[in-house]
Amino acid sequence: LLDLSLIRAEIDRRHWNQKQLAGEARVALRSVTSLFKGNAVTYAVAGNLARALNLSVFALTEKHLHVGAGWLDVPDLDATHERLLIDALQKDMRGLHAEAARLCRRILRELPDLDDERRTFVRVKLATIIDNGGRHAEALALLETILNDASLMSRVPGRVLFWAGYHRALSLRRLRRLDEAKDAFQTLLAKDNQHALASINHQLGVVYLELARQGESTLDEAFSCLQKSREIWQRAGNHREGFSLRRLAEASALRGKLVKAVELYANAIAVFAFHQCARYVEQS
Repeated sequence: LLDLSLIRAEIDRRHWNQKQLAGEARVALRSVTSLFKGNAVTYAVAGNLARALNLSVFALTEKHLHVGAGWLDVPDLDATHERLLIDALQKDMRGLHAEAARLCRRILRELPDLDDERRTFVRVKLATIIDNGGRHAEALALLETILNDASLMSRVPGRVLFWAGYHRALSLRRLRRLDEAKDAFQTLLAKDNQHALASINHQLGVVYLELARQGESTLDEAFSCLQKSREIWQRAGNHREGFSLRRLAEASALRGKLVKAVELYANAIAVFAFHQCARYVEQS
């Protein structure tokens, strides 16, 4: 979700139209058109737009930064560390997890030791990158270290700590500790976490789906959660709708509805293609 008023002011100053903006940024015109309708874009597109307009991504997102599960308020960073963090996020999305982790560790080495707010945010992101790279136990240990540090409760924004809890639950799921993951996601869902309702429902739906594969009677719960996340992301014009569609396809196949499963999977590919998520198109 970008600052459209700023983008409009910048293209007006340059006497560009939407097609010229797309050309200068080297993004698809449909991405720019979708943006001007108020829809979200991937941060790869946001980065290209920022470069074309000679702005930072933080400026375009009004000091919000996309971190994988939602838009999370983050503290101001200097230009060097802002660029390193954006590079880390982009490398993580491309599957270059080791390189992304190195960039986060560099930021941590260079940030002041007493800067708890920024350091905790980067530590949470480092843990998510480690987890995405398959080192789930290591990620879980780092996240639990953060969450068990009572001194951070008064010095770090609650939403940063929320994401630490969210990614702890995700690490538990990936470690196949499904009952613990279910309890953790249900706890997050019960709290006032409207900013991440789609993400929590999606992950809880995946946990229910995996429990159903183990013979538990949780398939209805999986459908319910995944449909909720799909609807929220669809309304927001978010490419993550494709993730929920893929999981709904798996749930349909598990229920024996193979034609419906194929239809849902095709819809997921179409969503990823529209948002220029080539990696997810290929995966799907």
